Amino acid sequence: MPQPRLARPGRGREHRAHGAGERAGYWLLYVVAFPAAMLHCHAGNGMGALLCALAAAVAATCIVATRPRS
Repeated sequence: MPQPRLARPGRGREHRAHGAGERAGYWLLYVVAFPAAMLHCHAGNGMGALLCALAAAVAATCIVATRPRS
């Protein structure tokens, strides 16, 4: 099993660089899902707002899952 890439050699796992899942989660949450949910809600499209809110929840889950544990 390959070792995780570290931000700097000699440091522990808690200091590793952020993963692609976290970056994608932030992008999905702030750029796409949350604004789209607000737009659909304002336009009266409940189903679209629900789907976008679910996508925002998935993005938040990706962010939490890739954050280092203390």
